[in-house]
Amino acid sequence: STIAVPGTFTYTSAAGNLLNAGNGQSVAVTFTPEDTADYTTTTSSVTVNVAQAMPTVTVTDAGGAVTGNPFPASGTVTGVGGANLGTPTFTYFAATDVNFANPLSGAPSALGRYVVVGSYAANGNYAVGAAVAGFAIYPPPGPVNAIITTAAQPATATLGSSIADKVTVTGNN
Repeated sequence: STIAVPGTFTYTSAAGNLLNAGNGQSVAVTFTPEDTADYTTTTSSVTVNVAQAMPTVTVTDAGGAVTGNPFPASGTVTGVGGANLGTPTFTYFAATDVNFANPLSGAPSALGRYVVVGSYAANGNYAVGAAVAGFAIYPPPGPVNAIITTAAQPATATLGSSIADKVTVTGNN
């Protein structure tokens, strides 16, 4: 059976405080009854092991048409409760490097298909995290080769009228 005894609970860690990751952390509670004539103050403690949290890592790289400039990735690392843990470290690989054995020296700028790994190194409260994205750098679109054909010469139009029916433009790219 249980009985409700009015009183106050006091904790060694204030309500809402989060424990850091780590083993063997002691958390205690003390109950102080309002009626100290019939009830006594009591304390209890427990040892808690808190595991590192997993960060959420995002990475994007849209790639695009070759310009000669590098195509750097962007990304975020987010922790518990949406905490901003910063920007991941980016490592680039040719898409053919399926074992991620030969990292590139930086963001690529040449034609090709690539993979970028965004990683977050562990710290006291967070474990290692990573995300991967693929992207391509492709040739720019070619020029349009226009062929203009006019109606039989001389074509006649009045000032302010359309000449659209007298000129045909075709092309390829």
